[in-house]
Amino acid sequence: MNIGLRKKFLQSILNDIKALELGNGFETLEPSCELVSVIVPSYNHEKYVRESIISIINQSYKNIEIILIDDGSSDCTYEIATKILKEQARPYCAVRIENRGHVPNLNAGIQISYGGWLCFLASDDVFYPTKIENQLRVAHTENADIVLGLKDELTEDGCVIISDQLPVDIDAWDARKIKEQLIYGNIAFPYGGWFISKPVFSIIGFFNPKIYTEDFDFSLRITSTNLRIRYYLDQTIAGHRQSRPILSAQLLDKGKKSFIKCLLCHADNMKLLRSGLSRVYINSAFNKFSYGHLPSLTIDLFLGLVVAPISGIRYIIKRIYHKYRQA
Repeated sequence: MNIGLRKKFLQSILNDIKALELGNGFETLEPSCELVSVIVPSYNHEKYVRESIISIINQSYKNIEIILIDDGSSDCTYEIATKILKEQARPYCAVRIENRGHVPNLNAGIQISYGGWLCFLASDDVFYPTKIENQLRVAHTENADIVLGLKDELTEDGCVIISDQLPVDIDAWDARKIKEQLIYGNIAFPYGGWFISKPVFSIIGFFNPKIYTEDFDFSLRITSTNLRIRYYLDQTIAGHRQSRPILSAQLLDKGKKSFIKCLLCHADNMKLLRSGLSRVYINSAFNKFSYGHLPSLTIDLFLGLVVAPISGIRYIIKRIYHKYRQA
């Protein structure tokens, strides 16, 4: 690989580059099945980005490259990130571009990467020290295309609020059954828990920037193939910080419409579609109640019961029960 070729490729797929840092042999790396590419989309996380990057640097598995794409942060996120990256030994790329959203940046990171395996870390979240080592081991022993893991929900100070429960039945690796459970639950595979073989993206494509809930769409596309999906379950492997701002009713409705769009594309039968739609509306109503958006929640609740009355009532009872248990 000629020195500078990788940099030119990066510049060809990213427009409006405002700053670019490459270091520790990033330009001279060769594609490798054992190299793991960690893609970090960053935006206005100056308070947390140091901890996030250090959690990558401190991985027990060392054959890693770090690709950070900053989405035009208005704070010092990029400056803090590049300072830390320059002080460590892993090959890295740090690029700052005009704000365009995290999904195009995830896709650009995939295209730039040379690793045979990819994982993703938001710039306010953290990996636990053995995440990559353990997931790579499962990938090899189980001959998996994708290895998923569980995460902890963290406070802004990094304290564990609650740990993920397995979102699908571990005994049923049938892709169709997994897909049904994702649709019934309106859930995606945990973002910070993904560990994906790079050829997977040649099979199912990149993240869809036109879909607001791109992780849900991507999870459903995974289960529409014959890809081998496995879980690492011995312990949680990442921490997801709940530092997001309060969502407006407009953003909640945007998410609802995106879920509906995914269901219309991926639900295989009318029963599955009706149950999935019912839960989208009911979840929207509960979310609006949590954020204090009361005027429009009754419409969502009503639609959730009209689409699938019996399963809708059961789901409402289930939501209330779990809410009561957590309290």
